[in-house]
Order: sequence, then C-alpha cells, then structure tokens
Amino acid sequence: MPGVELVEEWDLEALTVKAIDILERGVVAVEPSMIKSWEEIMSEEVGLIYMLVEGM
Repeated sequence: MPGVELVEEWDLEALTVKAIDILERGVVAVEPSMIKSWEEIMSEEVGLIYMLVEGM
C-alpha cells in the first residue's frame, strides 16, 4: 500500500533506517482509500441477508 512502510515489531534499528530513508526521499502525498459509511455497509449486509433468506 503506498504511503505505508512496515518493519518488524520492536525492531528499532529497522524503524530508524526506514524513518531516515523517508526523510531523505521526502514525503509523497497519497490519497486515502475510500471508506464506506456505516449506512453503506449495513445496506450491503441487509441485502446479503435478504438474498440468503430468499434462497431458502
């Protein structure tokens, strides 16, 4: 995923190396992914439930 760097948990040396690398490269603006609202999620879930009930 762009804009995210991963290191092993508690690996401070790797974290330091990544942080220095990011600072040297500069920050690149990344658009956040579209997050669905609770209403959209619930509508999809209710639709799935209706499809299951109708198929019984």
